[in-house]
Amino acid sequence: MKNNTICRKNTKGFTLTEMIVVLVIIVILIALLVPTLVGYIDKAKEKEAIAECRRAVVSTQTLASEKYGLDNEVSGGIAFLAKYKDEIFELAELPDKARISYLSFQNEGASADGASRSISMLKFTSSSNIKVIYDASKDPKYRIDWEDAGAGKYLSDAQELWGSKDYINNDKLWEAFLKDNSDAPLTDTEVQLMNEFAEKFGCTLKVDPNTLQWRPVLVRGTDTVLLFTPSDPVTHKNQNTPVFYDGNNFYYYVRKDYKGNLEINLSAVTMDNAQRLIDNALSSKTLNTDDIAPNQGAWVKYEP
Repeated sequence: MKNNTICRKNTKGFTLTEMIVVLVIIVILIALLVPTLVGYIDKAKEKEAIAECRRAVVSTQTLASEKYGLDNEVSGGIAFLAKYKDEIFELAELPDKARISYLSFQNEGASADGASRSISMLKFTSSSNIKVIYDASKDPKYRIDWEDAGAGKYLSDAQELWGSKDYINNDKLWEAFLKDNSDAPLTDTEVQLMNEFAEKFGCTLKVDPNTLQWRPVLVRGTDTVLLFTPSDPVTHKNQNTPVFYDGNNFYYYVRKDYKGNLEINLSAVTMDNAQRLIDNALSSKTLNTDDIAPNQGAWVKYEP
């Protein structure tokens, strides 16, 4: 009988106070461990994103060298990407959700004899939606791009919408973009950049950068999306813009009046002419006033 009593006493459970203490300890441990675990997970995703980007770069470089050797293929990066995207993805064994949003080669526009097919820059979004930039001129060459505002964000949003294949044309893409980005104004940095460009080349601004809004435009026949700032940001009736963005550079439309004065003015960017404008754009590094004839204009790629 005595032994039974002892057994019953030993089966007594935790008191309420003891349970509260245990729960508090567990909560503290979770608070300490979860950020660390999340950090490890994020780092793992970043490493995987860079690995995917590296495969994309290696495959693109291999294909570019091969096409140049066989066919003297020297098209610009964006045109090359549009033409050989499927082959690049197959060679790199990239996941379906991955995207290459920008590609450029060194010495683009050079003759076939002197053209270098070495990749200058490639912008990539991994299957886990992490943006990675490969820049051959930087060390390290691969870096995570966490840009969360301005043209970089809006272009990424537009690329993601188009990549979903739910939007079969530019009108549908525009409508979907507006649902998520009702105004999409230029950031203070982008406004400052436009003002700096105007000041550097003595251009009069014919439009207030603070009133501009980013909108997407497709390059016809490709999966490439650009951003521009149409003078009518609500409808598609007027696609004249003073600036567009291709994922790497800003392009400004510079016009010279009959007196020789330069101004940043409006010109049309459409699905049909976007690629030609990129290919024929002047560089701000070599621009001088003689490059533009009176009463004429040209798109200038701003390379500070």
